[in-house]
Amino acid sequence: MFVLFLAACSPPTYTLGRENIASTRLFDKPILLTIDDGPENAAVDAAMLATLARHKARAIWFVNCRNFGNPANVATLRKILDAGHMIGNHGYSHLRLDKLDGEALRHEIEGCSEAIGKATGKRPRFYRPAFGLTTPEAEAEIARSGMQPVLWSLNTYDTLLPSFRRDPKAYGKWLAQRDMGEAAGDVLLMHDAPHTARNLDWLLTKLESERFHFVLPTH
Repeated sequence: MFVLFLAACSPPTYTLGRENIASTRLFDKPILLTIDDGPENAAVDAAMLATLARHKARAIWFVNCRNFGNPANVATLRKILDAGHMIGNHGYSHLRLDKLDGEALRHEIEGCSEAIGKATGKRPRFYRPAFGLTTPEAEAEIARSGMQPVLWSLNTYDTLLPSFRRDPKAYGKWLAQRDMGEAAGDVLLMHDAPHTARNLDWLLTKLESERFHFVLPTH
């Protein structure tokens, strides 16, 4: 059984066990891919979807509903679902939940679930709080909205430096030199960004070479 922690002192927020994953392969290691902050750029999203398809990999896309004002982004949501991925709620405007209460908190959580349901016909099952920050009130609102919170155990740090956005090659070089310490059952954090899209094939190939396979929770 694989347990997700935000930090060593944090309680588990999601259990990724054999009963929760879409498939198992003898001797292989499951890993859950997650992509935050989209859909924002149709070309980037298309590139990431194409790379995931080549690797037969599926992911949870944790989306910000503020992006839905662009019809192209709404169309991307449907493409994500049609490709077999999941849509998760990452907050309407990517606001810190520990700074919100009352109606503002409800809008950030439930307002985004409603927008996702309207755009796709399917409400999200999973919620990722912006910056991994939450409160008891926020956790209660997440539960009322019918979702489970999902944080991460492994970070690609693709938002670590502004230079990564300016120069995808710089991010690729940094990533290639870094030992992420990935382990079976990890939940991997990535972002919907050009430099991440450019290096996604390399990253997935590396994980496959280490006998990881890409899974989704089944419930």
